[in-house]
Amino acid sequence: MPTSALEVVDGEVRELIRRRGLDPFTDPGPVRLLVRDVVADYSERSLASALPPIGDPDAVVRDVLDRVAGFGPLQRWLDDPEVEEVWVNEPGRVFVARCGRSKQMKTILASGSSTPMTAASTTATWPAPGNDCAGDPGRRRPIPGSR
Repeated sequence: MPTSALEVVDGEVRELIRRRGLDPFTDPGPVRLLVRDVVADYSERSLASALPPIGDPDAVVRDVLDRVAGFGPLQRWLDDPEVEEVWVNEPGRVFVARCGRSKQMKTILASGSSTPMTAASTTATWPAPGNDCAGDPGRRRPIPGSR
């Protein structure tokens, strides 16, 4: 049973994606609109019901999009133009490198998560546009499916 607004909205969005036959990777526009519509509908319903409060609707939209059309909690690091490298040693040990310096992040990946990068310890690097610290782009490779 979902215990937070994010979990409820995530479940509703996934069900509607299945029903409508949408692919979040090939149809990102309709999926983005769907998520916004579901969040708006949930916000209205939560005012007159026992549903958990939504808090920041924009954050819920972003988190649900990251879950259904990205790499979940890793997506914010993949979207950050200053990040050069992301690696996951285990669900509670996610590291990010900026300008050649690595730092363990507070990002926690849930066990059993559907995030594609949680299947194994993973390192991914890519050139960050406009980042003078990006280093040798010849050693970098794109991340499949990243937005």
